[in-house]
Amino acid sequence: MAYQIRKQERIVEDLELMETKDHPTVLIHIDISPEHIAKDYRKTQLEIAKAKQVGDVAAFSNAADALFHLVFGADATERILEYFDGSYIDATLNVLPFIYDRIHPAVEAYAKNRRDMLVNNVALNRRQRRKLGL
Repeated sequence: MAYQIRKQERIVEDLELMETKDHPTVLIHIDISPEHIAKDYRKTQLEIAKAKQVGDVAAFSNAADALFHLVFGADATERILEYFDGSYIDATLNVLPFIYDRIHPAVEAYAKNRRDMLVNNVALNRRQRRKLGL
């Protein structure tokens, strides 16, 4: 049996912003690699959580905007905001569940897979394992 190496799976999703029940107004195609967004995704996720705790609306909208740009890109983020008439609050309330349901699990699975590969391929002592949360 041959040694097998697989490429990292990409996150491929479509987000439809609906005007009426059966007719999508805006269709946004997402095709990103978890490897490219994992570090910044976690950073923006922590910024959103911190802004929620403090109750800072400006910091929350800035963090949500950074997350939208990370996941969707600048052009698609503008289209999303245009659909919601420039309201970051409406966009965030409606689009964040999509990100947490579809994008978040893929990024978390990527991070777990990388940690497991590190543990299996590198001899780590007890202190190093604790630092990595293993």
